[in-house]
Amino acid sequence: MDRSLRVQAVIYANPDHYPPVVNGAHVMAKAGLQLDILGRDYAGLLGSDYCVSYPSQTRIRRVRATVGPSWLRFGTFLRGVLRRADRKADLFLGYDMHGFLAARLLATLYRRPLAYYCLDYVQAGTAESLGSRWVKAFERRYADSAALVIVPDRERGQVMSAELQLTSRPLTMASAPLHRFDSSGEALSEALAAQGKSLSRIILRQGRIGPGDAFE
Repeated sequence: MDRSLRVQAVIYANPDHYPPVVNGAHVMAKAGLQLDILGRDYAGLLGSDYCVSYPSQTRIRRVRATVGPSWLRFGTFLRGVLRRADRKADLFLGYDMHGFLAARLLATLYRRPLAYYCLDYVQAGTAESLGSRWVKAFERRYADSAALVIVPDRERGQVMSAELQLTSRPLTMASAPLHRFDSSGEALSEALAAQGKSLSRIILRQGRIGPGDAFE
């Protein structure tokens, strides 16, 4: 009996804050894929989460974020992922280097294909904490084991290919919104005016949107 392809994705962050992750869920649902996303739950640590609409066939599961040193936070997350991952997934997908590490372990454990989607690439020598340097070393060692590496722009792919010594060229897939925006800005201006606000300039940011990004 035919069944939908099952994808287990892992991101060491709140997926709600990443438009490319949300957009990707809609694209995969439209293609008939069953997507399960394991991410972090920051409830109580970074304030209220944003309300994001995911497709009905997409499952979002959150591993509670903990306080403490970075290695403890990531270790706790990794343990939660290993316990709750979909063992029947046909493909494991890791977002960024922390998610890639978790997805690589799952792909090895269950002998499934692996994909690496890099939204925020950390260049060599810029990882700050001891834990991040260790995760970066893991990425450098195993990135080429992924059947597919996806990047949002060609230039980033070129840097990654050189630093990670990838034998295959990364797939460039723009992280653009799925819906067309009003290019005149009138709809947004009207929405702001209804809240008693006015902005002379409006910036569209294609990246993480959440507490700590200074949009307030």
